[in-house]
Amino acid sequence: MADSVVRVAGALLLMALLLGSVHAHDLGVARLVLTPLSATSVLLEAKIPARMVPTAPIMAGGCAFSELGQRPSGQLVRLATWRIDCDSGWPGGDAVLLDWQREGAMVVVQRGTGDRSAGYVDADGGIIRLNLDELLGNGQAATDTATRYVGFGIKHILLGIDHLAFVLALCLLARGWTLVKLVTAFTVGHSVTLALAVLGWVDVPVPPVEASIALSIVFVARAAMQPGGGGWRHGFWLVVAFGMLHGLGFASVLAEIGLPRNDLVLGLLSFNLGVEIGQLLFVFAVLSVQTAISRMLRSQTDMGWVRTATSFGIGSTAVFWVFERVAAFAL
Repeated sequence: MADSVVRVAGALLLMALLLGSVHAHDLGVARLVLTPLSATSVLLEAKIPARMVPTAPIMAGGCAFSELGQRPSGQLVRLATWRIDCDSGWPGGDAVLLDWQREGAMVVVQRGTGDRSAGYVDADGGIIRLNLDELLGNGQAATDTATRYVGFGIKHILLGIDHLAFVLALCLLARGWTLVKLVTAFTVGHSVTLALAVLGWVDVPVPPVEASIALSIVFVARAAMQPGGGGWRHGFWLVVAFGMLHGLGFASVLAEIGLPRNDLVLGLLSFNLGVEIGQLLFVFAVLSVQTAISRMLRSQTDMGWVRTATSFGIGSTAVFWVFERVAAFAL
């Protein structure tokens, strides 16, 4: 029975992780800045993932656009700029449609007076609709920044398969209060570097960080396969260090969607809170599954085989990620 448990559990986990890695960090959110130039014209700046090539805006109503250019901004972001001119200001029918297959956009209105307002626009079928009269003429009520960024944080951690793989390895490595300490260490680590990176105090190239994150998973998965956890069960500060690597990965996501300048700290804290909520939900789910499997198996020996097989699957996948990510910037 042990051999079959190893084969099945290892194969299923390996398949799930490999398939899930493709969309690990894309929240599907664009960041747009609208800057009124006059009563009838506005500048539209879009911050989108570097791998994405945006299609031209579709104009509804009496407006026309002219593209002012596109350029990379850092390793992960592309900036695209258009000037939009409307015949008679912002009547109710004027809108800009962006068929970018995004889930939504953070929209910042930046006025010449220095005033800034931020809001979120949901997409419909992947199309973002910017109603210019609401955004520029009458003003848009500010979206609850805290709620929105908590949601971003939850979504990111639950889609970030490499981060989940690390937490899963911790759950296999330790139990009880020891697990609580290790998860807390991971939280402390990624919270510190997330804040430092967002505030601009730390700037590390993303590809080596992603490769290092994968390597951290290899180490923890290997420890989970060793008797007594290979001495790692009490490695609080080591997990803090690994958490700091993952925090840099979280920061790269925030670099894509941006933070409202007028609510920078609130947005940062809310995103981090969302990450913690998602992480706790995942830990609870893992522990529930472990408990259910333990009750189904005949002995603790069989449960040990399941842990070993799962750890092997995590570690093997992480090794693949290491080579894949190193090759992306070293070759």
